[in-house]
Amino acid sequence: MPGATLYLAKLRGLPHPSDDAIIQFLKDLVAAGESLVWAARVRQPVVPCFRIDVDALINTAYDVAFLVLGGPGLPDALSARLESLYSVHAGVPSRVLKAYPSTNQRIQLAAKSHPRPLPFNPASFQVSLSSDSRNLQVSHALLDYARRLTASGYTGSVSQINLLAFTGDKDAKASYHCYGQGFVEHGGKHGGNAKIVGNVVAPEAGRKDSRPVRAQKWWDEVAIAHYPTIDHFVDMAADPAYQKINAEFRLPALFDTTIISTTDFDLVALGLSDGTWKI
Repeated sequence: MPGATLYLAKLRGLPHPSDDAIIQFLKDLVAAGESLVWAARVRQPVVPCFRIDVDALINTAYDVAFLVLGGPGLPDALSARLESLYSVHAGVPSRVLKAYPSTNQRIQLAAKSHPRPLPFNPASFQVSLSSDSRNLQVSHALLDYARRLTASGYTGSVSQINLLAFTGDKDAKASYHCYGQGFVEHGGKHGGNAKIVGNVVAPEAGRKDSRPVRAQKWWDEVAIAHYPTIDHFVDMAADPAYQKINAEFRLPALFDTTIISTTDFDLVALGLSDGTWKI
């Protein structure tokens, strides 16, 4: 199973970098020989972790997220341009990586034709707003983020980075697998698609990601899920049918999780990827 590394990075000396500044960093990354699979502007966590790396993931304002083939470790010249860097190494099935360009194109085309939800109204879903977004329910924080993203003029798709740590229960992964099967139906109804999924694995000797030096519970799985707009994600979280599988299968399986909302860069259009990689 090929290795890939997910990075979250904050550019040094740029409090609010423009898209152009981030794209230039990605161009330099590719010029340095990195095989870039996916990249996006980081917006904000929508489901905060509460046990694993809280300071690094929730209290750090990252600018860009990207997935590259191979183990962790950026060239020194690029690392020097970063104020903060977080990385997770994962094994991603070769069939997923090989199919990703066509999968992503299919998802993006489908997103354009997916009906846009009406403005969210709690009464229409018979749900009450939660003060805590950790359970992936509609919360004041989630609605505030959705309103701010739309008010900024961005109305396109979002990709949600999911970092998952399972409980020690022997049935935890099987339970989450049942959730994944239910997500195809109930998430798909709202335009949700899991486009990249990988199991977190230790990097090869001589390389290091952000896992703690001392043995302790860390992430087990990485997933990137796509939604046509942030409103589709909110609608899914408000859907009682989705919340049923969330409560029955997802929540009992998780020791901790975080979901970080991002907006994709079109790597092919930017000339940063031709959609083929040596795997």
